[in-house]
Amino acid sequence: MLRAVIFDMDGVIVDSEPIHLFAEKSLLAKFGISVTDEEIQSYMGKSLRFLLKNFIDRYHLNTSVEKLYAVQQKTLFELYDEKAELLPGLLDLLKILKDDHIDMAVASSSSRALISLVLKKFHLSPYLKVIVSGEEVKKPKPNPDIFLETVSKLGYHPSECVVIEDSTAGVQAAKSAGTACVGFRSPHSGNQDLKIADIIVDDLSSLNIQKLKALMYEIK
Repeated sequence: MLRAVIFDMDGVIVDSEPIHLFAEKSLLAKFGISVTDEEIQSYMGKSLRFLLKNFIDRYHLNTSVEKLYAVQQKTLFELYDEKAELLPGLLDLLKILKDDHIDMAVASSSSRALISLVLKKFHLSPYLKVIVSGEEVKKPKPNPDIFLETVSKLGYHPSECVVIEDSTAGVQAAKSAGTACVGFRSPHSGNQDLKIADIIVDDLSSLNIQKLKALMYEIK
């Protein structure tokens, strides 16, 4: 039985991947480093600290993860506040799920502060029972920790939950946690490998209660 739907935030709730591309490329440009969109997109779904540590190691940057993290959090906070937009079909899906008494949660690799900004900006908190940030678990996606923590806080079994994810790491984490998973081809998430998801969609408005409940019987 479907008890809850768990949403990733970036690329599922908000169309924020272009913001991340701009912010991360701008950060590296300050060090005289140019990277492709594809390289940035390969980190999608993973935590900001994970990305920054990899940048420091790969490009031998003379700085610390925490210094870069503080700079990027400020940049992202400003950009999200100015430019982040809800993805088409998201709000209607939330309303449909609420009307059917399906619990909802957010499990995002973003910081708690950034998640809170998005929820406040778009008035989404009334729809959500649980919020878990990647800062609150030991291992980032593709490890299942964030979804296991979310399911635990919801009070359900993983087999009673569906995760909606747009990244390779996110889909891997959801399946490792034992949930059903919708792979969402978000418009700006790049060529993410979603093939292990139970279904793949390119439009959130194509999801309905019947389709989500059917996943409970089709989990790979």
